[in-house]
Amino acid sequence: MRSIFLVLFFFMAGCTLPPPPMPVQPDQPWTAFTARMAAVPDVPGFSARMSVTTISGKSGHRLTGDFWGSPASALRLDLQAGIGKTVSMLREDAANLQAFLPDSNRVYHHPDPSTGIRLLGLSTPFSLTELARILTGDWSPVIPRKFARTSSHTDTTRQYEFENDPRITSVVLDTSGRVLQVNGTQGWTLTLDRFPDPPALLPVARKLTVTSPNNDKLVIRIKSFTQRTTPWPPHALTLEVPEDAMYMLLLEE
Repeated sequence: MRSIFLVLFFFMAGCTLPPPPMPVQPDQPWTAFTARMAAVPDVPGFSARMSVTTISGKSGHRLTGDFWGSPASALRLDLQAGIGKTVSMLREDAANLQAFLPDSNRVYHHPDPSTGIRLLGLSTPFSLTELARILTGDWSPVIPRKFARTSSHTDTTRQYEFENDPRITSVVLDTSGRVLQVNGTQGWTLTLDRFPDPPALLPVARKLTVTSPNNDKLVIRIKSFTQRTTPWPPHALTLEVPEDAMYMLLLEE
C-alpha cells in the first residue's frame, strides 16, 4: 500500500520515478580488480598502529599493536594489553615465525607463519606477510588469478568462485574492483570495511574482520598507516629476547 502512495505522489508531482540501477556486467568488477593488481604500488616498508579484538561467544579481548616492517624481508608485530603492557612480540620472515611472550620468558616458533599465527590463538588464516600485502592492496598471495564462475551478489557487487584452490572458494568485488569479502575453504570469511577516500590511499581498508566457522571473530582496526620509501634496516626488525629465554616449537593440539 505504501509503494502505491509513493507512485501516486511522484505522478501527481509531475516527477518521474528514478530508473532502476543498471545491472553490473559479469566481468566488470573482475576487470577493475585485475587493473588494480597491475597498478599495486611498491611498498618497501611501512608502519601501522592498530587494535586487535578477539570475540568468542559473549567474551571479547582487545589489544593494541604496532605493526611494521618490509614485506619482502621481515615483519614485526608487538601487542599490548589495555594498560600498555606488552604481552607478545612477533617476528616473521619467509622461513619462520617467532613469538616472544615476556610473562613466560618463552619464544614460540613455527616454520610455517600462517600455522604459527593460528596456533598462537589469533583466529586468522593469514600470515603477517599476507596481512601486510592485503593492507597495501596486493592480493596476489591470496586470490587466484582466474575464476571459474560468477554470479550477482547485490545490485552493485558480484561474487567470483574458484575451483581447486586449497584456500579460497570465492570473493565479492564491487564495480571499482575493491575486495569486500573473501571466503575460505575451511569455512572462514574475511570482510573489509572503512575504505579510504580517495581510493589510492593506503591502507586499502581500515577495518578487517575474520569470522571463523563457529562465529568467533578477529577484528583488526587500523588507526594509522605510514608508507616508507625505503626498506627498514635489518636491526629495526630483529626480535630481542633475554639470553635465558626458552625456545619452544608450536604444536597442534
